[in-house]
Amino acid sequence: MLAFLVPLILLDITNSPIYVSAAYAVGMLPYVLVTPIGGVLGDSFNKKKIIQIGELFSAVFVMVLTFIPFNTANAWLLLVFHFILSSTIALHHPVFQAIIPTIVEGKRVSRFNAYVGTIDNLISITAPALIGLFLIVSTKKALLYGTAVGYLLSFGLVSCLPYSHTANIPKLSLRSTTKAIEEGFKYVWSTRLIKYTMLLFVSTNFGAQFFYASFIYHLKNDYLIPENQLSYYFIPSGILSIIGALLAPHIIKHFADGKIIASFVGLMGCFVLLIPLSHTPLLTACLWGIASGLVAVVIVTVFTMRQKIVPSHLLSRTVAFTRMVAYIAIPAGAISGGIVFEKTNNFAWIAAISGAIILLSAVVYWRPLTKTYQ
Repeated sequence: MLAFLVPLILLDITNSPIYVSAAYAVGMLPYVLVTPIGGVLGDSFNKKKIIQIGELFSAVFVMVLTFIPFNTANAWLLLVFHFILSSTIALHHPVFQAIIPTIVEGKRVSRFNAYVGTIDNLISITAPALIGLFLIVSTKKALLYGTAVGYLLSFGLVSCLPYSHTANIPKLSLRSTTKAIEEGFKYVWSTRLIKYTMLLFVSTNFGAQFFYASFIYHLKNDYLIPENQLSYYFIPSGILSIIGALLAPHIIKHFADGKIIASFVGLMGCFVLLIPLSHTPLLTACLWGIASGLVAVVIVTVFTMRQKIVPSHLLSRTVAFTRMVAYIAIPAGAISGGIVFEKTNNFAWIAAISGAIILLSAVVYWRPLTKTYQ
């Protein structure tokens, strides 16, 4: 809800594509700056407690956010709070990924990852849709209260999780933290499949965010979609992502991980390149939805691959470093897309550049990724 709501608030109070794209950029910055710390903490301390603390912290900060007046003068403050809340998610991700193999039987991990992807995308459908319905009768500020309740519900669910902690780093200090970060980075860089997947994601994420950060502005200003109906155009993306996530375990059984990753990213680029030919918001949403479905297959493949080949004592750090490097270009992609859109006022150019970057990335990394398993 926050990922959709904060850009919507900024669009409402500033009507600027730069601020909207900045919201997406700020939301991704913690994956570059904070995620490595989450990786070390996940390999050092009780993963369950880390998640619990993060959910409580987020609930409190969302409530504080409700006291900020939503106006142009406070746009920068909204971005600061967005960064803080996104930081807890950035800490949460590597810890959650590393806790999965400890509670799920090995051969069922890929199916479990598919279910995680399905739930993520169900929420990506229902949350924006609920926001649209709620805005008919209430306000964005009131929605923040619901977000805080969501964090508290998450805290309760995590509290019920059966989990036994085994410490891997007895004492956490600056020296041990630095050594742990170095150890994790060396492992990632020396493992070919993980390294080249990570590098592929750098350029792919840049291209995808170049498109996505301006998508909501494009729908509202070019097609004059009412604010309370914007969320409906994200439904195809959610539905097709669910289909992709559910199909992923079956695809993983028949093809090498590297080939799945490279080929599905390439197909994603092809469908994004078709968007400039679209002249209706529904067709644009469906083409982006197909691209999102292809990405869902890639995401489940990558999650499963990491959990399958990475030693347990390095898993949090591996997830953190791959996520950090893969996301490092996203803020630049979001800001670049917003700037180009503001200068050209032509979304076809945005989609064409985005698709070309994604397709070229798949071509460049096809051989390194497929050669890994030869």
